[in-house]
Amino acid sequence: MKASPHLYAPEAWTGRAAGRAPHTGTLSLLLLAVSVLVAALLGLSAAILPPIAIAFLVALVLGAALVTQPVLLLWLTMLSTLFIAGAVKYFVTGFDRIWWVGYGLAASMYLAALLHLLAVRRPRAFHHTAPARALAVLLLLFVALILGAAVANAVPIGQFAAASKSWLLYGGVIALLAAVPLKPDTVRRWGLAILVLACMQVLPVVYQFLFVRGRRLDLGIGATATEASDSVVGTFGGSMEGGGMSAVLAFFLCVVIAFVLLARKHQVVGRARAAVLVGLLGVPLLLMEVKIAFVYLPLMLLLVYRAAILRNPLGFIAGAMLTIAVGAAGLLAYQNFHWDKTGRDVGGNVERFFGYSFEQQASIERYRAGVMTRREAVEFWWDRHDSSSLAPALFGHGFGAARTEGLALGSAAAPNWPRKIDMTGASSLLWELGIVGTGLFLASLVAGFVACSRMSKLSTLLPWQRALAGSLQVLFVLTVVSLPYRNDIPYAAPMMFLLMSGFGLTFWLGRQAAERVSTPPGRT
Repeated sequence: MKASPHLYAPEAWTGRAAGRAPHTGTLSLLLLAVSVLVAALLGLSAAILPPIAIAFLVALVLGAALVTQPVLLLWLTMLSTLFIAGAVKYFVTGFDRIWWVGYGLAASMYLAALLHLLAVRRPRAFHHTAPARALAVLLLLFVALILGAAVANAVPIGQFAAASKSWLLYGGVIALLAAVPLKPDTVRRWGLAILVLACMQVLPVVYQFLFVRGRRLDLGIGATATEASDSVVGTFGGSMEGGGMSAVLAFFLCVVIAFVLLARKHQVVGRARAAVLVGLLGVPLLLMEVKIAFVYLPLMLLLVYRAAILRNPLGFIAGAMLTIAVGAAGLLAYQNFHWDKTGRDVGGNVERFFGYSFEQQASIERYRAGVMTRREAVEFWWDRHDSSSLAPALFGHGFGAARTEGLALGSAAAPNWPRKIDMTGASSLLWELGIVGTGLFLASLVAGFVACSRMSKLSTLLPWQRALAGSLQVLFVLTVVSLPYRNDIPYAAPMMFLLMSGFGLTFWLGRQAAERVSTPPGRT
């Protein structure tokens, strides 16, 4: 009977031998020592740390115990972030900090990636296509700017730690997918699980729409479209008494719909199955009150079918007419489902609720409370930076400086209180990392889009992989759109997990493309 390869041997990850056998004894002792040290620190800290820190440490220890099982670690992080944490927070009071479980699991992925790199003599972790390598350079420069701006501005440790949880801890997802050569079947099953999870959103959304929203209306809560319907959030986090992350759920559903449509295009799924999947994914978009969906959906369809549109101008006209018809139907559905109690017709509601994003200043009541419009949030940053403050304008005030939420008030937010200077992801990036940092982040999204655009056309990749590459293009473009709309980047854990997974899967696809090109004929 043939012995199975050691867990850290290259063939355990890739299915084929490569390089010299690793020093498994040393690695095992190192892992044991780290585990004992962390366990001891956890025991000592349990009596003095707040519950949020204990939850993070428990998740980190659990993740450290799973570093030899990176696939299971990836699954647990996905389920915790996209399903368990949001559902628990919604239905059980007192668990507002449960998101830290996902943060801890994601952070432990760095250790899994590091152990793999140490175990393999000639790691192929960075054997990628050129566009993927360009993305890696931009992301490293972005992280270097984060650290440099923090040092230059003498950012307090607490502020830096609070800001790190989304940007740096979830970066472990990128590290694992980039460094560990997961098999195609492993990633395919993980992707199918995400698809199933997206389709399952229809169940909690229908329940929340009929019962939670219905009860709020019966109690007289929800005279406007932004109150009762805000309680319809699926499993992405929120509360029965207020709003939540419905915009992130809409973002997620649009990306998954793009994958289904592209999978149909590449003949991965049949027409009937694709229609059922799109129907299941589309129902929550109607039952949630998410105005940005009227931007996400047309843009997603334009990206998915852009090749056909460019080849056939008549097809573009037909597609535009169909998109307009679908948009009009969606507005009528919103009028009946969400806006019927406002006393305005469809045109009045469209002008009121969509025009808010372009208002220069909020109402006097909201202004006194510190709330700014999306446009005003960026203008506020611009007005407070001139030639005398060129360095902060270019490189920011430091990581976490704009934070008005969470455990620590940022160093730039404090003197501007109660102005919510982190009203949007764009304003938050400008305050913390300046024009250069914002530009690097946008350049990373462009690099990811370009890399996936090229890989979506490679015949060497499997059809489902090309569909995945196409859907990642949608993810990167919709991320850009979301920046001036909300502050889900960086505050929403599901949004950051999806973004980091997008970057990580780009690297994984880049490795698949590079290895298939370099594989000699006759080998698989």
